[in-house]
Amino acid sequence: MKLILTTLLCCLLCSAGFAQSRKKISMTLMANHSRTLNDYNKVNNEWLFGMGAGFALQTGTKFKPVLEISGDKFIVGKDVLKQNPDGSWHDNRIRYVVNGFAGVAFEPIEHLYVSVTGGPSYINEKFFVGIKPAIGVYFTGNQRWSLQFSYTNVFNRTKLVNQDFETLCLALRVRLF
Repeated sequence: MKLILTTLLCCLLCSAGFAQSRKKISMTLMANHSRTLNDYNKVNNEWLFGMGAGFALQTGTKFKPVLEISGDKFIVGKDVLKQNPDGSWHDNRIRYVVNGFAGVAFEPIEHLYVSVTGGPSYINEKFFVGIKPAIGVYFTGNQRWSLQFSYTNVFNRTKLVNQDFETLCLALRVRLF
């Protein structure tokens, strides 16, 4: 009887161990803080705070396809109405930014990653195209917590002066699975 119970217990433990395969997709949540570097109306659009989610396809190599969806809101800035170069008055404040970027991440060493993503950026009520190169550092050996430093460039935010919208971002990321 002991032999049968021991064999059955070993079989259950082994089957549970083999069933624990690594997930193909990982998800991270991020909280970020951004500073505007360049914008047509920079005085009104100084600091952004936001949250987002990132997804990575685990390929088993150093390269991983990634998808990031984030939303940012301007918290700090002045409320100044600015005259446009053509003499008209227009409110060019940015109230929110939503990005949906896809690209690739590369892990040259265990605790460091570099990524380049791009795609649509939704500012106020208009669509633009943007890119986002980033570099990140993992705090823990299991790569659960990371700190990411990125630069975002949204092309031709305003046609008035043909100027891009650029930010520097610092994000704290936690991997859920």
